[in-house]
Amino acid sequence: MTGKILTGVGAAVLVFAAGGCLTRVELPEPPRPSIAPEAAEPSTEGVALDPAGARPMYTELLPIDLASAVRVALAENLDVRRARERVAGSQARLDGSVAALFPVLSPWAMAENVGGAARATAGDIVSVAFESYQVWALFQSILNPGKVAYDIIASRKRLLASGHQERAVRMEVVRLAAVQYYDLSLARARVVAVERAVREAEELVRVTEARGRAGAGLPADGLRARAEYAARRQDLALALKAFGDASVALAVTLHLDPAVTLLPAEESLAPRPLVRADLEITALLDLALAHRDDLQAVFALVGAAEADGKSAWWAAFGPTTSAGALYGGLGGSAGVDDKESQGWHGQDRVMTGSSWKLALSSLADLESAGSNERLAALDAGQKLERVRAEVVRADQERLTQARLLPDAAEQLKFAEEALRTTRASFDAGATTAFDVLHAESVLGLARLRQGETVARFNQAQVNLLAALGLLDGVSLGTSVSRER
Repeated sequence: MTGKILTGVGAAVLVFAAGGCLTRVELPEPPRPSIAPEAAEPSTEGVALDPAGARPMYTELLPIDLASAVRVALAENLDVRRARERVAGSQARLDGSVAALFPVLSPWAMAENVGGAARATAGDIVSVAFESYQVWALFQSILNPGKVAYDIIASRKRLLASGHQERAVRMEVVRLAAVQYYDLSLARARVVAVERAVREAEELVRVTEARGRAGAGLPADGLRARAEYAARRQDLALALKAFGDASVALAVTLHLDPAVTLLPAEESLAPRPLVRADLEITALLDLALAHRDDLQAVFALVGAAEADGKSAWWAAFGPTTSAGALYGGLGGSAGVDDKESQGWHGQDRVMTGSSWKLALSSLADLESAGSNERLAALDAGQKLERVRAEVVRADQERLTQARLLPDAAEQLKFAEEALRTTRASFDAGATTAFDVLHAESVLGLARLRQGETVARFNQAQVNLLAALGLLDGVSLGTSVSRER
């Protein structure tokens, strides 16, 4: 008897282990088309970042490039960790749904000692004194087959949805880290541009005051130069504050100490085209429909809601089957004076049955499941509309920034030439310091415009890849893989 029990337990454990392996759902990795341009399309010169001249806000400087920012974000970001935990929770719920298929093992033991009087089979009252002990092992399964099957399907769909959601979170973290990295680069470019403007204004103060002392210039020229110098020092303080804010924002995404000053490691901020310019909007929309993981997650949740509805129908109208096997026996001793051993008597029982019930509450459950199914379909439709809108907006931004690049480069070129000629005229006495100040202001604005245009161009490329569901380390040109 003991051998039978152990054999049954071992078989149940092996079957459950095999079932647990079957619940592992591998999310397939679809082929990711490459839409990167074959050669760099924009030829705009990079904007200087001058990492060697940077100073920390508080403790230390931490140089970082785009690849490192993305890698650290995927490893340390708390949103990514939460997404992984949600996948683990969905996997556990699927394991629980599959476990409902297997019988329950219920061991039971009882010892009893009876003395005094008891009623005999014929009704007589007789004196008794006996001891008994019973040991049982019950394997029992009570389930609604249709409900269990659809519960498993729903759990698998939710596990797939959580896997897609994890990928979507990882892509969003990559997007956020890249966008914030370019914000940091832009803030550093502004600091460099304003520092250069401060030096130019300081030099103009020196020249105008020297000319004033020599009687070759107007007193108003020196005053204007001083005022401009003070204004640009204010601009520098604000630019340093913006750079610190950008560093803190990126540090939060990377889960780093915000007191550490993050600094772009590159010498310059250059345009990085990531998407071919010849892609039409219809092709972009098709790519998004095929590769957006958050959209696939919503579709999977629609399937889960449909399975929940069928599970509710089976719970309301389907039969419940039961089967069980009882292994055990009893033994003991009896006798008023000298107890006689009764020995051990084994016993095997097998039970099967089926039942069916109908409750009014089941109708409410059906209506609730139908409502959830319709809501899931509406959510999917709404998500689809939002994805299409995101792609259109991202493509418009990409095209706009691409058109701005050559104009910004041309503005910088002519502003530099205008300042050169104005200074030459000033040295020759043909213009005033006011003209030089105006030319320097125009050049400073052109430098800032150039840095912002390059940064926004790169961010537009990143955002478009994210809108298409194709953003990862490979598409960014880094060594970071999409997989964990």
